Amino acid sequence: MVEDIQTVVRICDADPQEFIENCLSIKTKNQQTVLLHLNTAQFLIYDRIKKLRALGKPIRMIILKARQEGVSTLCEALIFERTARFDNTNSLIIAHEPESTDAIFAMSKLFYDLLPLWAKPMRRYDNKKQMVFENPNEKTIAKDPGLRSRMVIATADKVKVGRGLTLHNFHGSEVAFWKNSKDLMLSA
Repeated sequence: MVEDIQTVVRICDADPQEFIENCLSIKTKNQQTVLLHLNTAQFLIYDRIKKLRALGKPIRMIILKARQEGVSTLCEALIFERTARFDNTNSLIIAHEPESTDAIFAMSKLFYDLLPLWAKPMRRYDNKKQMVFENPNEKTIAKDPGLRSRMVIATADKVKVGRGLTLHNFHGSEVAFWKNSKDLMLSA
């Protein structure tokens, strides 16, 4: 069994799409919980991201999209995968309104809650719109700190959101509707 898990981890390390499609679950419009399988739009975007990574280039994309293409879901899945699997990773997602912030946080929480046990990192807490992946036990944290990774999901009305963090992943959702996009992008 341990060898099987190690093989799965190696496969997921080689291609995050494997982790996303085999470990992350979403709620459908029909109120079902299913594994996230990339649709055509998501795959095209992911393919571009994969090519940029292979070239060693930073991933910076502005995506003009139609509604309900699953772009935000893909972004959250990719950011969650990086944050919940790798040490010392700081991620920030900014949504345009509180309801969207809540929905994105709920999506990330569902990703975590339904992870297979082998893929589930220790979690210190998941409140205040952030998930912190580190050992929750004060007595053992020095010897086993966990990932020390953090994912913050915030609303665009907070001008200083993101300041003071060294960010490894960032997603700005519905930036066209941010009242203070210039200031926020500078702080992110």
